[in-house]
Amino acid sequence: MTSTSTAPRRARPLTAALLAAACLGTLTGCTGTEERAPNLRLAVLTDGGQTLSYVDTAPPESANTTTPAAPTLVEAGKVEEGRDLHTADGGRALLLTRRAGAERRTAALTPGTAFATLPFPTCLTRSAVDAARTRLLVLSECPNDVQRLALYRLDGTVVWTAALGTAVPPLSTPDAPPVNLAVVGDVAVVSRPALGGGSEVVRAAPRNVGDPVAVASLPERTIAVRDLAASVGGTIYAATDSGVYPLLDTGLPDLTRRVAAFGEGRLDRLWSEPLGTRTLLFGWHDPALSSGDAYLRVWDGVATTTTTQSVSYVTDLRDLTVAPDGNLYVLSRTALTRFDAVLGVQNNNWQSRTLLSTLNDARALTWLVP
Repeated sequence: MTSTSTAPRRARPLTAALLAAACLGTLTGCTGTEERAPNLRLAVLTDGGQTLSYVDTAPPESANTTTPAAPTLVEAGKVEEGRDLHTADGGRALLLTRRAGAERRTAALTPGTAFATLPFPTCLTRSAVDAARTRLLVLSECPNDVQRLALYRLDGTVVWTAALGTAVPPLSTPDAPPVNLAVVGDVAVVSRPALGGGSEVVRAAPRNVGDPVAVASLPERTIAVRDLAASVGGTIYAATDSGVYPLLDTGLPDLTRRVAAFGEGRLDRLWSEPLGTRTLLFGWHDPALSSGDAYLRVWDGVATTTTTQSVSYVTDLRDLTVAPDGNLYVLSRTALTRFDAVLGVQNNNWQSRTLLSTLNDARALTWLVP
């Protein structure tokens, strides 16, 4: 249910395990007393990836604190075939991936610095960052060419590139598993649809530290992988038709270690997000692809927790992020909603507020420090 309160958001006393979730370096003292919530900026990619905009989450210091202004979406400019957004440098920078390449922007979102040109035709379709936000992995899929990977440092220099060989031609089956990426350190994992159903997994890594070209493994067939999420500590999780599994070192799902909290049902999207000292794993099922509900669920990362919490029923979910103000921000095709992640994890009280409700074909979301 959307909160009807018009009072400004305030920091609140937290348990020791979650105190850091409301802290962001020098933005707040995080004493556990009543303080003004830190002002964060949410970058949003809309119009099918053609427009980059932002919304600030807290009013300026001079604003009327009894009746805060409604959040306003500010257009930063048009982009050509935008794909993904990622936070870098503790929120001081934004990574924007487009079909033509990757670039780095400041929190002002003005045109920034292009990443190094790759030594092959570039048609980026997907990207991912590692949990530590030190690497950006991009996948290039040009027509009539093999799939290619490139791993960047966040200063825009290339760590390595790799050719993955010929992928399965685009499948006409509407429920074919998608292509997914994940990266841990300098090791990348790609899952992609396999002929006859299911997925195949390719692992890419340099043979020796510093090698400019990584070695890609031969594709190994497995169950249908719907999404991948890299977690703090180096674990990559896979969302499948029968639950969530951690990956083995080979990149294949470890089918002996299902995450019990998510059960045996299908999930189509997966996100790993830090909250204080915990790492939350969010899972969502897309009812447009198969029967079932559209609840966004979360596991608190504790091995003894055998159930998930239901955050909200979300249709057309596109992206989400947990920001250092202790809130979960959820992007659907047309709306941006804020949930209180701290209270949610503590006592399943996911207080919500709709920040924006008239977005056009939103695609990606991340947080910044203005």
